[in-house]
Amino acid sequence: MPFTFGEGESALNEGEVAQVQCFVSVGEVPLQITWSFHSSQADKPQDGVSILKLGPRSSVLMIDYVKASHAGSYSCSASNLAGIDEYTTTLVVNGIMNLFEQLLCFAHDLNAPYA
Repeated sequence: MPFTFGEGESALNEGEVAQVQCFVSVGEVPLQITWSFHSSQADKPQDGVSILKLGPRSSVLMIDYVKASHAGSYSCSASNLAGIDEYTTTLVVNGIMNLFEQLLCFAHDLNAPYA
Protein backbone atom coordinates (compact mmCIF):
# COMPACT_ATOMS: atom_id res chain seq x y z
CA MET A 1 0.00 0.00 0.00
CA PRO A 2 2.79 2.58 0.58
CA PHE A 3 3.15 5.14 -2.21
CA THR A 4 5.07 8.36 -2.79
CA PHE A 5 4.98 11.31 -5.17
CA GLY A 6 8.75 11.24 -5.62
CA GLU A 7 12.05 9.89 -4.41
CA GLY A 8 12.75 10.70 -0.77
CA GLU A 9 12.04 14.31 0.16
CA SER A 10 11.91 15.61 -3.42
CA ALA A 11 9.15 17.96 -4.50
CA LEU A 12 7.30 18.25 -7.77
CA ASN A 13 7.46 21.44 -9.76
CA GLU A 14 4.36 23.36 -10.68
CA GLY A 15 3.20 22.19 -14.11
CA GLU A 16 4.45 18.62 -13.77
CA VAL A 17 2.24 15.53 -13.84
CA ALA A 18 1.75 13.46 -10.68
CA GLN A 19 0.56 9.89 -10.46
CA VAL A 20 0.48 7.55 -7.46
CA GLN A 21 -0.88 4.04 -7.17
CA CYS A 22 -2.49 2.48 -4.13
CA PHE A 23 -2.09 -1.29 -4.45
CA VAL A 24 -3.41 -3.70 -1.84
CA SER A 25 -1.48 -6.97 -2.08
CA VAL A 26 -3.09 -8.81 0.84
CA GLY A 27 -6.63 -9.00 2.16
CA GLU A 28 -9.88 -10.53 1.10
CA VAL A 29 -11.87 -9.02 -1.73
CA PRO A 30 -14.10 -7.17 -2.17
CA LEU A 31 -12.02 -4.17 -1.12
CA GLN A 32 -13.19 -0.58 -0.94
CA ILE A 33 -10.31 1.73 -1.89
CA THR A 34 -10.77 5.46 -1.28
CA TRP A 35 -8.55 8.54 -1.53
CA SER A 36 -8.59 11.61 0.70
CA PHE A 37 -6.86 15.00 0.56
CA HIS A 38 -6.29 16.76 3.90
CA SER A 39 -8.65 14.19 5.47
CA SER A 40 -11.52 15.08 3.09
CA GLN A 41 -12.86 12.43 0.74
CA ALA A 42 -11.45 12.90 -2.77
CA ASP A 43 -14.05 10.81 -4.56
CA LYS A 44 -15.16 13.53 -6.99
CA PRO A 45 -12.63 14.61 -9.64
CA GLN A 46 -11.81 18.29 -9.30
CA ASP A 47 -9.08 20.77 -10.15
CA GLY A 48 -7.23 18.43 -12.51
CA VAL A 49 -7.30 15.46 -10.12
CA SER A 50 -8.70 12.16 -11.34
CA ILE A 51 -9.02 8.74 -9.77
CA LEU A 52 -9.00 5.51 -11.73
CA LYS A 53 -9.80 2.09 -10.29
CA LEU A 54 -7.58 -0.64 -11.75
CA GLY A 55 -9.16 -3.94 -10.81
CA PRO A 56 -10.21 -5.14 -7.36
CA ARG A 57 -6.92 -4.28 -5.59
CA SER A 58 -5.63 -1.06 -7.12
CA SER A 59 -6.50 2.60 -7.57
CA VAL A 60 -4.52 5.41 -9.19
CA LEU A 61 -4.68 9.12 -8.33
CA MET A 62 -3.50 11.43 -11.13
CA ILE A 63 -2.92 15.18 -11.27
CA ASP A 64 -2.67 16.46 -14.85
CA TYR A 65 -1.01 19.78 -13.99
CA VAL A 66 0.41 20.13 -10.48
CA LYS A 67 -0.32 23.47 -8.81
CA ALA A 68 0.50 24.90 -5.39
CA SER A 69 -3.10 24.16 -4.32
CA HIS A 70 -2.38 20.43 -4.75
CA ALA A 71 0.28 20.47 -2.02
CA GLY A 72 -0.64 18.58 1.11
CA SER A 73 -1.43 15.18 2.58
CA TYR A 74 -2.93 12.43 0.42
CA SER A 75 -4.25 9.22 1.96
CA CYS A 76 -5.35 5.92 0.49
CA SER A 77 -7.65 3.74 2.57
CA ALA A 78 -8.49 0.12 1.87
CA SER A 79 -11.26 -1.61 3.76
CA ASN A 80 -13.06 -4.94 3.73
CA LEU A 81 -15.09 -6.98 6.20
CA ALA A 82 -11.94 -7.66 8.26
CA GLY A 83 -10.97 -4.03 8.80
CA ILE A 84 -9.30 -0.96 7.35
CA ASP A 85 -5.76 0.07 6.49
CA GLU A 86 -4.56 3.54 5.48
CA TYR A 87 -1.37 5.11 4.20
CA THR A 88 -0.65 8.85 3.94
CA THR A 89 2.08 10.76 2.13
CA THR A 90 2.71 14.43 1.44
CA LEU A 91 2.94 16.17 -1.91
CA VAL A 92 5.32 19.14 -1.87
CA VAL A 93 5.04 21.56 -4.79
CA ASN A 94 7.73 24.00 -5.90
CA GLY A 95 5.97 26.85 -7.66
CA ILE A 96 5.45 30.52 -8.18
CA MET A 97 3.17 32.30 -5.75
CA ASN A 98 0.11 33.73 -7.37
CA LEU A 99 -0.38 37.50 -7.41
CA PHE A 100 -2.81 37.46 -4.46
CA GLU A 101 -0.33 35.54 -2.28
CA GLN A 102 2.44 37.97 -3.27
CA LEU A 103 0.26 40.95 -2.32
CA LEU A 104 -0.56 39.38 1.06
CA CYS A 105 3.14 38.86 1.77
CA PHE A 106 3.91 42.43 0.71
CA ALA A 107 1.10 43.83 2.90
CA HIS A 108 2.32 41.76 5.85
CA ASP A 109 5.87 43.10 5.39
CA LEU A 110 4.58 46.70 5.35
CA ASN A 111 2.84 46.19 8.71
CA ALA A 112 5.68 44.27 10.36
CA PRO A 113 7.62 46.20 13.04
CA TYR A 114 11.31 46.50 12.30
CA ALA A 115 14.03 46.91 14.94
